[in-house]
Amino acid sequence: MKQNFDRTNPDEADEYFMDCIREGNLKNAMTCFDQEAVYMDKDGNSISGLANIEKVVANLCNMKPDIKIYKHKNSPVGNDLIYRLDKWIMTATDPQVIQSRCRGLPHI
Repeated sequence: MKQNFDRTNPDEADEYFMDCIREGNLKNAMTCFDQEAVYMDKDGNSISGLANIEKVVANLCNMKPDIKIYKHKNSPVGNDLIYRLDKWIMTATDPQVIQSRCRGLPHI
């Protein structure tokens, strides 16, 4: 894991989150979410509430996927919120030993 992420920079905050997922570090991954956070899953569904977000993030952490982000886009929404659009590719083996490859455009 890279040790010095500038989490005030949206790109580095996102890289920190992805690094936590790759390492399977649920505790640190969840520090990326505010009480009012909304997580968009790969199908575009909104998931709110830290307990619900933690279930999704736990599944990702358990897979320790190889995630490659190939494009970032930030769109400000108000003073303290951005809509974050990442294009990414994820390769992982789930707990049932099914290898999968996904592309996605997640989160706010």
